[in-house]
Amino acid sequence: MKNILKTSIFCAVLLAPTLYASCFNTNDVNVKWTSFKTLSKIGVSGHFNDIKLNVINKNATSVKKLLENTSVNINLLSIDAKSKIKTSNILKYFVSNLKSKNLQAKIVKVYDKTLDVKITLNETSKIIPMKYKFSTNNELKAKGVIDALDFNLNKALNILNKNVAGHLNKGWLDIPIKFNLQITSKCI
Repeated sequence: MKNILKTSIFCAVLLAPTLYASCFNTNDVNVKWTSFKTLSKIGVSGHFNDIKLNVINKNATSVKKLLENTSVNINLLSIDAKSKIKTSNILKYFVSNLKSKNLQAKIVKVYDKTLDVKITLNETSKIIPMKYKFSTNNELKAKGVIDALDFNLNKALNILNKNVAGHLNKGWLDIPIKFNLQITSKCI
């Protein structure tokens, strides 16, 4: 009985930072994406440099309460594809052909291993399920996939594919997305 009690206390101490937190460290928000080109499905990845995080419940008693209603506003003009020419092509042929230059995302529901995230892109909103897990240093890592057709991105995608020779006139509709948030027990 003593061993069970000791093990339970030890597990509770280990899990406490993951289960309870008071706010996000906003300096550690990271959003990444991958798009695919050519029939061989070659990936092009990148991130955004201008992300505004809005945490509604900074004094939450649980991570679930902390995450729900947390949102980001991303300036699509801050896209970085890790290459000047790729970034330039994406801005010129894709982003410039969108109805809006911002992307909003809001966590609307948190489950045990998934999040429902409402994404508004190109003036269209959809709920996207994302799987998540916590790393050993209390970093939330979430990943999901958006479909370009769900956000009416096909026009901009076609313009990109036709104008960038390296695409060989083929862009894929599935766009994997990831975000990481560092959860701390103190507000910064």
